[in-house]
Amino acid sequence: MVQKTENINVGFVISHTSNWLGEVNYFKSLITALDEFEKKHNYKFYVFLGKNNPIFDNIKFKRIKIIKTSLLNNFGLFSYLKKFSSFLFKNNDLVLISLLKKYSIKILSHYKPIKGFKNICWFPDFQHVHLPDNFSKKEINYRNKLYNNYLKNSDIFLVSSKNSKKHLIKFSKKKKNIKVLNFVPHIDFSLLRKKRPYHKKYILTPNQFWIHKNHKVIIESYKILKSQGYKIKYFLTGSNYDHRNPLHFKSIMKKIEDYKLKNFVLYKGVLNYKNLINLIFHSEIIINPSYFEGWSTVVEEAKILNKKIILSNIDVHKEQNPKYSYYFDPNNPKELSQKIKLQLKSTKGNNTKFKYLKKNYQKKRDYFSSNYISILNNLYN
Repeated sequence: MVQKTENINVGFVISHTSNWLGEVNYFKSLITALDEFEKKHNYKFYVFLGKNNPIFDNIKFKRIKIIKTSLLNNFGLFSYLKKFSSFLFKNNDLVLISLLKKYSIKILSHYKPIKGFKNICWFPDFQHVHLPDNFSKKEINYRNKLYNNYLKNSDIFLVSSKNSKKHLIKFSKKKKNIKVLNFVPHIDFSLLRKKRPYHKKYILTPNQFWIHKNHKVIIESYKILKSQGYKIKYFLTGSNYDHRNPLHFKSIMKKIEDYKLKNFVLYKGVLNYKNLINLIFHSEIIINPSYFEGWSTVVEEAKILNKKIILSNIDVHKEQNPKYSYYFDPNNPKELSQKIKLQLKSTKGNNTKFKYLKKNYQKKRDYFSSNYISILNNLYN
């Protein structure tokens, strides 16, 4: 057993460039929070990723060691060598194991479990169990196999919400070694500008166009608002591709055109971080109509920036509990339109002093890091 007085090396392996922005944001949130954390502990953190992975290219780390290696590239000779090694030795990837041992890694976090290490595996959500119609049978079988491997071979099972913990218990029948870690997103306050990106007020939904994100209810509700004389701009951002339904985005855009909303509901594409965080900061209202979340980044960003927000009434949104929020039935566009009107009339929110926001943010980030350190400590109790 490793003594707690020794330095213990913790490794994060990011093996691909994900098109799931939620996963990218999650890793940025946790790893940057650990880098900012100043309280003493006995852990050193290493992040292993491919040379072609840009996730941390614009971040300067003080305490985190970033190891870029061709072994974790998406393509190329080393990528095929790694895959062949994993297949040949029944998923005990000797190439990766050798790399981890070179840096004396003792704990492997947020990766598939590997023998010879303490393993903390993260379950993002259980959407495939609760909304199976959104997935093919092949995808459902893959996720079940992946999760069962985590359950069989991990030391700690990590989830992002109490709601996900309930789902994990139901999925696995296990109650021990489940830890809840509410993540707090990384926000670079130095990039926030006092000047509004648009001179008029606007509503914002910064979600990818995936089926469960429920953009349809937005369009239906805005059709109602337009008929009542409302003309406030509504901006949509995020990736427009859902591999489960490649025509989904086109169907949303067609509905906007059919309802003659093209001058009101505008798609802004995938924005860089600076533009997106300022769009969030200066928005009049944030709306997340999603049918399912593990722990919503958008909601947490709205909480940190003290924004007014309208949310689908799913359990995890209620657990996140933003200060200036309204909830609605995600299948009821009329109710959403009513909540939009109420928030537009409300004078609460969107006016907190910048210094207070930043101070409160840092407290949340420190708490986030402290919780993760406590989870690591559990491995040696």
